Amino acid sequence: MNNLLAYKSEVNDMLLHKSSWKVIDQDGEMVCINFPHLKSKASVKNARLITNQIKNVDLIGGSLYELVQWYRFACKMWKDHIIKFPDHSVALTYAYGTQAGQRSAYTHMQLITYEGSDYHHYVDLSLNNVDLIDENGQVKLYMKSTPVITGNEFLIVITVESRGKDRAMLWENSDRLGLDESLLTFDNIDQLASYCQAVSHFILHHLNESGKSYNMFFYESKGKMIVRILPRPIIDPLTFGYGYLDENKQRHQLLEKMKSLYFRKTLT
Repeated sequence: MNNLLAYKSEVNDMLLHKSSWKVIDQDGEMVCINFPHLKSKASVKNARLITNQIKNVDLIGGSLYELVQWYRFACKMWKDHIIKFPDHSVALTYAYGTQAGQRSAYTHMQLITYEGSDYHHYVDLSLNNVDLIDENGQVKLYMKSTPVITGNEFLIVITVESRGKDRAMLWENSDRLGLDESLLTFDNIDQLASYCQAVSHFILHHLNESGKSYNMFFYESKGKMIVRILPRPIIDPLTFGYGYLDENKQRHQLLEKMKSLYFRKTLT
């Protein structure tokens, strides 16, 4: 616990003291800064913080223009690190709320490169047991049943559909070939930003009273870019021990509610 609090304090101190920032890259107001405190950990090759150097951007209630600039820059930094460190895992994450481990009130994402670790071996990135909420072009938004800790999670998946047969087979037979450039078009990232905002707002205002925290994780796998958004509610002992006993009914209700609130569609 002391290590966690110390880490939170280090992140917060750095973000609030801009004179100490060592800028790695920049695009307009968006910056990627070095975060040296994490590099002392044996498995971390480097750590960065992504943020806006001028203002504290609201990723939930802010303007779509600000969100688009944020996600375009964050995804570019993520892609650049994947290309630069092809033999390592590159994690891009965002945390909101106490239960999610938010480190500072100043909005930021963490970009961490891990040595000797490959998340493709132990993170389930399959699209099994998912329900489609909405889709636009190459970008789809799903809800997926998950273990008891969260109950449900949301997946935003970007897939390049028009890929040759040989290339498609190559992707399917490989755990990882790097992030496909054609996934990160302006249209795709714009839609990603819109879906992220809708899901975040739904979790905080419509999911449940204890769901005021969530985590966001970015992955690349077999020709897809996948963003997982996981609510982090406070779990009561009965649910923790026995799961969501009315899971199917609950999932159907959540799908109906989210579609009607944000996408004006209903289940057939």
